[in-house]
Amino acid sequence: MNFEKCKVLSILDGVLHEKGMKKKDENYAYHCPKCHHHKRKLEIDINSQVFHCWTCDFKGRKIRNVLLFVKADRHYITEIDKIYGGGYKERDNEDDEVEIVSLPVDFKSLSIPTNSIEYKQALCYIKGRGITGYDILKYNIGYCEEGRYKNRIVIPSYDENGILNFFSSRTYYDSNLTYMNSETSKDIIGFELFVDWNEPITIVEGAFDAIAIKRNVIPLFGKTLSTKLQTKIIENNVPEIYLVLDNDALKSTIRIAEEFLSNGRKIKVVRLEEKDPSKIGFENMMGILKQAEEMDFSSLIKMKMGF
Repeated sequence: MNFEKCKVLSILDGVLHEKGMKKKDENYAYHCPKCHHHKRKLEIDINSQVFHCWTCDFKGRKIRNVLLFVKADRHYITEIDKIYGGGYKERDNEDDEVEIVSLPVDFKSLSIPTNSIEYKQALCYIKGRGITGYDILKYNIGYCEEGRYKNRIVIPSYDENGILNFFSSRTYYDSNLTYMNSETSKDIIGFELFVDWNEPITIVEGAFDAIAIKRNVIPLFGKTLSTKLQTKIIENNVPEIYLVLDNDALKSTIRIAEEFLSNGRKIKVVRLEEKDPSKIGFENMMGILKQAEEMDFSSLIKMKMGF
């Protein structure tokens, strides 16, 4: 092993507070700083820089992101950048390859009226979800009459530079497959274009929930916190986080809350009974968020025990 690789190992051992266990080739195993599994589930290839936790799916293609996650001293991050070259990229600090996301070829904007029956059905559905004409323009909400996403509302998500990074879709008819997302990575920040990192943020499951809450809200497009979102929150020292997940996502809620508490974030958990934010309405949701109590490890334990 050359001097530079020895230096990388030394840095990793230092910031992860243990000596890496050699697996095969250039792979070394550590205890994962994200899920804290009792076994060494995080493997880091110091040659390719690829890292992956086999338990919580914490992964990436640059070792600097492991260091960012554990809030390592900037000196170590600079050293890693010097060893591997390239340094920090403004848009892509996770991967060398940028995944291209495109809207469905049959996508039509709901901001353009037509006499189509499908347009009317789609518009009727979103009005029933409390979505306004302003929301349609703001989020570029559309629908599809043909193709893979036929008879579905399509809601795009854009990154901080206004570039499409994901989209979700929901059928406006009865269907066994209610939701269909873009076949691209979920390691993104939903609705990032509208996020102010200097203000408290609200995290929800889906796009409709986010649109209903309106202000500084990020949809997960599921129940799992993405690595990019977690890193961004830590980097920007977000002052306060509201976590609004469905009751059937209790395990995910506990896991995310525990992660943020471990990183010294102020977090408030909002548990909604039966109804989702779009049914509750914006004004009522604002009242619920204001009344939410800050969590600590004691209340987290009570939540785990079902109290």
